[in-house]
Amino acid sequence: MNETNVVALPTEEIIITPSSDGLEGAGAAGDDGRAESAEKQECIEFVNAIKNHFEENFPFLSDEARETYCAKFDALFEEPEFESASINLDDLIKRLRQIIVTLDNSHVSLSEKNVMRFELDKKLYYKAGTFWVDVDGELLEIVSVNNVPIGTLVDEKIKETGGGTMEWKKYKAITELVGSKTEYVAKIVAKNVDGEMLEVDSMFLKKESRFSVKNESGDDIIYKKEDYVESKILDKDIGYISINSWGGEINVGGKNIVELVEKELEKIKQCTSVIFDVRDNDGGSSHCARLVASHFIKERTRCCTFLVKKPEQKEMIKEDGYISPEGEFYNQKVVILTSPKCISSTDMFLTFLKDTGRAISIGQTTGGGSGNPQFIALNLGGREFSLGVSCWRNYRNNGQEIENNGIGPDIYVMPTPDDVRAHKDVELETAVAYLSNNKI
Repeated sequence: MNETNVVALPTEEIIITPSSDGLEGAGAAGDDGRAESAEKQECIEFVNAIKNHFEENFPFLSDEARETYCAKFDALFEEPEFESASINLDDLIKRLRQIIVTLDNSHVSLSEKNVMRFELDKKLYYKAGTFWVDVDGELLEIVSVNNVPIGTLVDEKIKETGGGTMEWKKYKAITELVGSKTEYVAKIVAKNVDGEMLEVDSMFLKKESRFSVKNESGDDIIYKKEDYVESKILDKDIGYISINSWGGEINVGGKNIVELVEKELEKIKQCTSVIFDVRDNDGGSSHCARLVASHFIKERTRCCTFLVKKPEQKEMIKEDGYISPEGEFYNQKVVILTSPKCISSTDMFLTFLKDTGRAISIGQTTGGGSGNPQFIALNLGGREFSLGVSCWRNYRNNGQEIENNGIGPDIYVMPTPDDVRAHKDVELETAVAYLSNNKI
């Protein structure tokens, strides 16, 4: 069942129309068949708890904006569903998420806990403006999933995504489409470089937690350092370190993400330049990102500004953000490779080094999101939820807000579809050429 199955299809036999199952038929994370209900009063308390968490923590720019947004939760009580004694939970959660999305903020979320998740056994990508499936190392352009055009699926998922740049939303859409609440075979139709249509059967398999140390059977899950951090020397002068996560939960052999990076830095300390590749890093702990960046800072330097909302205060507080040197100092020239996938703590990493003049970036504009979400646990109808609400707005030294804008590169490089098919790394090639012509 896990073996790759690629079947060539005659063009005239391809039928690409939206299925009646919509996104669920394409394996999107959606309703899992439950139709549970809860008492009306419990639902009202649940909605009010969400509204209050936004009122207390979200950094609205005006009282009017806060009141207008929170009125959307009150309006739920006027909808026909609230006239009955019990309310369908899935319908209520869907409506609440629709309200949350209207904030257009990347760090607000209402997620359900303890939900079994299955993930596609094929890697899907968004790169060079195209969606790809990896079949034994060959990248094929996705046409449809379960007879639904990939563009239709992505557009629908984008409607459910709040905040970040449009390129970030496309990346997030493709990552969510590889998730399901059921185990089944998904039919992907893709085309190769010659335009030949191929059918790729892929299985949604049970997914282990990203940072777990044990699986459901209690067996140890062995994570390798290379899953998160890897280094190499490209030539005698240029070192390279990829960092795929800032996750504070990461533990490999007793080392956290910062310690893993520091060990790799020791291996390339003789190089005069270093390339940080964070193109696949969609965030985690800003504390971890700051500690890594601090090795390249000589003195305390302002890197950004925050507007912070605290529950006990109605007005926001303006605070300057600083980065200070910690640990061994590395005087290397620094280049950071970026992509639309870079968001949250990776956006912060750019403010620590790029916006302080310590590094330049090469690639594409980052995802554009930084909100320091505050989480609360909620229960409804015997189901557990987690609500995350941003508590700050982050502004760069040039005054631009990071949310929805991202951080543009100093040298813009965009691979072509042919580059992607050939596994050609044009961003890295550009970085090497830049450093080779600009030796310290």
